[in-house]
Amino acid sequence: MLTPVADAVLAPLVSRAPLSTLGLVSALTALAMLAVVRRTSNQAALAAAKRGIRAALFEVRLFHDEPLGVWAAVGRMLRSNAAYLRHTLVPFLWMALPLTLIVAQLQALYGYDGLRPGTAVVLRAELHASRLAAAEHMTLVTPEGIDAETAPVRLRDGREVVWRVTPERAGRFTLTLRDADSGTDAAITLDATTGFARRSPVRGTGWDDLLLYPSDPPLPASHAAMRVSLAYPEPGLAVAGTRVPWLVAYVLVSMALAFALARRVGVVL
Repeated sequence: MLTPVADAVLAPLVSRAPLSTLGLVSALTALAMLAVVRRTSNQAALAAAKRGIRAALFEVRLFHDEPLGVWAAVGRMLRSNAAYLRHTLVPFLWMALPLTLIVAQLQALYGYDGLRPGTAVVLRAELHASRLAAAEHMTLVTPEGIDAETAPVRLRDGREVVWRVTPERAGRFTLTLRDADSGTDAAITLDATTGFARRSPVRGTGWDDLLLYPSDPPLPASHAAMRVSLAYPEPGLAVAGTRVPWLVAYVLVSMALAFALARRVGVVL
């Protein structure tokens, strides 16, 4: 349900540089975080805990030549820090699920690069425990432009079936995993393009797959496979001449903006 919404919101930004787009998303996330903290936390208690931490740090510097005074200040600092963490737990719990849903959508856009034409990749199908016999009659149907280099290979006592496939040219291709026992087909998208695009390495049936890889609908319930995966490269984002995992950049920018804007909007973090 959220995938079309995310695509509609991010569609005007796709043509821009990924780093600038991520910066805008981080800014929106920071504003949303501040709104949640304002409404769900005890702002007075947070402010008191921060004052306690600062006061204890000042005491450590002031009485640095008195061990007993230093240890007493450290104890008060730890108590104030524990109080601060306790009061931030409530807004964190409110934000945990929405942030997980947002990160899953952003991972599909920022996390993976397209496959390289001419470079082989392994397509892996994990089977339901009750359907292992279906591996004998499972076939992979590939379109023109995809070379299935090997026959299906059974691994882990038949619990997995793998193929080695190679995109011969750039493009987006639909492969079909055919379960002859049930007469059910499952479509798998193989992306061999470059640039900013939605890609998903997993299509599954479990709640964790649906939560973390929401780009594709779940596999048909009657199909023998419970998860199909492709190993897309994860290059990260180019930042100042180096590669940085997009999630690290997203978290750091979001937190930095949240702390920078907190005082302006009257929120204690």
